[in-house]
Amino acid sequence: MNPKANSASPASVSAGQSPASDLQSTDDAIIVLADRPDYFLFGVFVLIWLLPITWVGLTKRSVPVVGLYANDMYRVASLFTTRLQGSVEYYFQFQDEEDIWDWQNLDKEDYGSIIMSGNRTRLDRMLQDSISSHRGMRQRQRLAEYIKTHYEKRNPDKPKMTAFRYQVVFFPVGEKMASQVGRWREYPLEKLPQEQVRELSVHYFDGRPGKNTLIENMKVEASQSTKGSPESDLE
Repeated sequence: MNPKANSASPASVSAGQSPASDLQSTDDAIIVLADRPDYFLFGVFVLIWLLPITWVGLTKRSVPVVGLYANDMYRVASLFTTRLQGSVEYYFQFQDEEDIWDWQNLDKEDYGSIIMSGNRTRLDRMLQDSISSHRGMRQRQRLAEYIKTHYEKRNPDKPKMTAFRYQVVFFPVGEKMASQVGRWREYPLEKLPQEQVRELSVHYFDGRPGKNTLIENMKVEASQSTKGSPESDLE
């Protein structure tokens, strides 16, 4: 048996350290390591949850890079930070072979059959998402073709659709839509002031290109506001 195996090393003795102090420092290190997972998990919570929902709540913008699913979760967590300013309603209109000049109203109730979370919300959500999508015009064209097909199946004796358009109306809180008594119903489009109605887009079924009216108008308004700014005058 080697007597040196149980003896302290010369370095530890010269430094005034004993084997007992080495064991104590090892125990302290184990305690610190045991506490680290809590700090780590807290840091993860702050980084991937607390900071992003704070960003979404304060800026009303999506968090870059993290993706659509994560941003949906952050928006849900930041609900009701401010009261709604109003609601948006979409209206459907069409032209047919007998009347190519006047727009006729189309009831959405016949085409939005899934009402799990509210009447017609399926179509409204699709249209709302299409405004911010780079494929929005194509999505609305496909929806118009779907409505045209079902309209002509329901009404085989009527003239075929030649054009379709979406109108969008913003109703501030407390205005006409909220003042109606009884079952909720769509406020008649013809009774609304024209300045409150904006054309979202127009779609044709004879090969003509459609008009992305709302987006194009927003681009024009943005360019005009830029040209009229003091910075552009200085340039």
